[in-house]
Amino acid sequence: MIFLPLVKKCIKSWHKYLPDYEFKLWDEQSFDITSNKWCQEAYKQKKYAFVADYVRLKVLYEQGGIYLDTDIQLYKSLNPFLSNEAFMGFERNEILSMGVMGFKKNNKIIKELLDYYDQEFNLNIVNKLESNANITTQFLSEKYGLSRNNAKQIIENINIYPKTFFNPMDYFGNWDKSPETVCVHLYMGSWLPEQEQKKLKRRKTFIFKLTKYIWDRSKNNPLFKRIRLYLKNKNII
Repeated sequence: MIFLPLVKKCIKSWHKYLPDYEFKLWDEQSFDITSNKWCQEAYKQKKYAFVADYVRLKVLYEQGGIYLDTDIQLYKSLNPFLSNEAFMGFERNEILSMGVMGFKKNNKIIKELLDYYDQEFNLNIVNKLESNANITTQFLSEKYGLSRNNAKQIIENINIYPKTFFNPMDYFGNWDKSPETVCVHLYMGSWLPEQEQKKLKRRKTFIFKLTKYIWDRSKNNPLFKRIRLYLKNKNII
């Protein structure tokens, strides 16, 4: 497989900080996508993110280990988290991330999530369902009492960490890095086809330019002047 330069950089960081780990790429050659109706239908419709949603859960349940999206860049070792039965972190204040997580084999929560995909399948489900992050967050919140507040907590032996640990950067490149930061998700959409990656890049650029335009036009507004001063004092801008 040919990797994009940024993906190569991320994988290089894995080998640097996890020199004793065995790495395995999960794709059409290493995973049978016909083994599950959800996975098969999502692949047929070229909804590759949904394919990845199922694959990562299935692999973690059957083999255990640590899952990393290809656009995760490490800054520290993940060894300190190996003492946990399982670990993951918030992506945003109210949503969990599925890009970095570790589970021991046969974890019951992973099994329940897999059952959801197996039992809820119908001809239209791929068009209706949300991302794995939303599904998992809602599931843990409703059934096991996850607090959707970006706080460190333990839910059914899953150690859940604030976003500063694994996701200190938002979709637009704004950082909330701290001494506890272990890695960063670069949100490059590497699982998308090339055309979709270009669309994602254009979309981010457009939103950034639109936001900047609104911000610039409001510079002379007294309220925005006070907001701008506050943000500068907080080193946010």
